[in-house]
Amino acid sequence: MRHLGTCLFILLLSACSNPTSKTSQYYGFSIVLPQKQDSKAHQYTHTLKVNTVKMSGTADQQGIVQRLDNNIVSVAQYHFWAENPRYMLTRSLTHTLSGQLPTWKVIDSEVPATPLNSYALSIVVDDFAGHYEVGSLISGRWFVYTYQNGSPELLVHRRFTLTEPLKENGFSPLVQALQNSWQELSKEIASELIDITQSQGGIN
Repeated sequence: MRHLGTCLFILLLSACSNPTSKTSQYYGFSIVLPQKQDSKAHQYTHTLKVNTVKMSGTADQQGIVQRLDNNIVSVAQYHFWAENPRYMLTRSLTHTLSGQLPTWKVIDSEVPATPLNSYALSIVVDDFAGHYEVGSLISGRWFVYTYQNGSPELLVHRRFTLTEPLKENGFSPLVQALQNSWQELSKEIASELIDITQSQGGIN
């Protein structure tokens, strides 16, 4: 199985180095447009400020990263994210959280002030890549803060590692697998936020 995974990633790399195919390709997560909402004013029970995702190390670049055997890290020469991954991940995260938390007002980091009696979410991504054994790999840490008294207080700190096998060879299946894992993480965070508020903000 390990040799099969290595072979698949060799094929992926050949797509980058093939001299007959040097046209750069750009990728991004798909976003499902929200359904038309009721024009009546919505009564939110909580506010969540989503800070821009921080990318650490090799994850912080637009070339799609692949982790190969023997501790080799490869960055694609002709296959790129259409924008810095931090912005793509933040937008996808905010979109998923808004859908999973319909009674929450989800705002982004461009809002100049954090309202009182609200929560803030920060995520640091350490790995955002293809992986020769497991397909796609996302790892990092996420934090939830509360602003009940006007200053941030850490409520939750979690580490995460998410992987998903590729359905077929290629960069498009890799991008889809990364998106699936990111949406899974977003839903897990939403579920924990609900648990936090139901337990009246107990500190973990």
